[in-house]
Amino acid sequence: GILAAIAIPKLFGMTAKAKASEIGPASGTWSKLQQAFVLDTDSLGSFSRIGYTPPGKEKTSSPDKTSETDNFLYEGSPKAKPAVDDEATWKATSQKPLGDCKSGATWTATIKMAAGSSGQQEAQRPETEVIGANSDTDDCEALTPNFSKIQ
Repeated sequence: GILAAIAIPKLFGMTAKAKASEIGPASGTWSKLQQAFVLDTDSLGSFSRIGYTPPGKEKTSSPDKTSETDNFLYEGSPKAKPAVDDEATWKATSQKPLGDCKSGATWTATIKMAAGSSGQQEAQRPETEVIGANSDTDDCEALTPNFSKIQ
């Protein structure tokens, strides 16, 4: 009984962590493609413009490539039109509870263009800001401890 009381909660915690493990590679791929796109075009791009395909099944048939897996909904901005924004965002929203992390928790990565001294956007590696788990509880951050280190 004591062994079960210790092992079962650990097992559920590891299951939730395994389900959340798709976030790191998905956001890392988006970040690398976005930065390569900036170097080539001096602008940020939508999922389709940078050649990014989020994990899972396509949720919409639009070129924005919103998709979902059993655990997460993936979406991003800017949308398909040419971007004049100086910021691009990748977002994963949990579709169901993962351990202590509630359904609807979000993980967001943001890339901002570096401004030049004259106020023009530079054609060099953009300034990158990655925001960790953004949710109602800190329990979600424990599922993806390396998320905040993605560049």
